Amino acid sequence: MPEILVGTVIIYALIIIYTRIFGLKSFSKMTGFDFINTVAIGNLLAMSAATSSPSLLVGALLIGIFYLINYLITWFTFNSETVEDLLCF
Repeated sequence: MPEILVGTVIIYALIIIYTRIFGLKSFSKMTGFDFINTVAIGNLLAMSAATSSPSLLVGALLIGIFYLINYLITWFTFNSETVEDLLCF
């Protein structure tokens, strides 16, 4: 039980840190990719907290990768009309 509590607090703190680094969009400004990212991060948070699969370290790394991928997609979409045409409907 203590590792679940500590793990949940650590993962939650990392989500706050990642959000401060990569930014947070309001629901009105979310794209489909932002929504998918939010759902995936919530799922990873729940899995890391409730079970030990993925482990705390792997869960933190995966959540960071999801934030990075979402940031890169947003950056490429903003800076390239070709990418925007491919990804935005």
